[in-house]
Amino acid sequence: MSVPASEQAPRRVVLTLAVFALVAFVAAVVCAFGFASLITDVSVIDEADAGPLVGPLMVAAAAFVLFSALIVVGIRVDATSRFISLWAIAATGVATTAAYLLAGAVVYSATTGDLLDAVLFLGHHVLRLFTLVVFLLAVITAVLYLLVLLRQLHGGLRPLWPWEKSGRD
Repeated sequence: MSVPASEQAPRRVVLTLAVFALVAFVAAVVCAFGFASLITDVSVIDEADAGPLVGPLMVAAAAFVLFSALIVVGIRVDATSRFISLWAIAATGVATTAAYLLAGAVVYSATTGDLLDAVLFLGHHVLRLFTLVVFLLAVITAVLYLLVLLRQLHGGLRPLWPWEKSGRD
């Protein structure tokens, strides 16, 4: 179902919030990977021949897909609605996780030069804690993005500093 142009979210607001959500997602992934690796004493990419770029490229691919999905979902949001689409959130999480896994498989197989390594890499990483972290953070980011976007579309104002509140006690 297409939303009329007059009821769509302003593109500037959608893009600005998507950039902030992207930065928050990448920071949260790096932080969560660090803590999970520290607590469990397990490397994020435990293949010895993977090289130093496999992990960062996986996160970059996931971030790109998340950013694209947030923009598409944000533009399609009905500005008169007060509900968020659970299907859009779930699809965003799945697409982000799929990009994370597929980018890792492609880059790892390019590093080793064997196509079978891509399948093995994918099978090994699909049920790991770090993949679950990417999925959960993508879903959380999408939910918060849509909540902030809807708040903004319904006239939400920024919080005021104490000195900006003139005459209020």
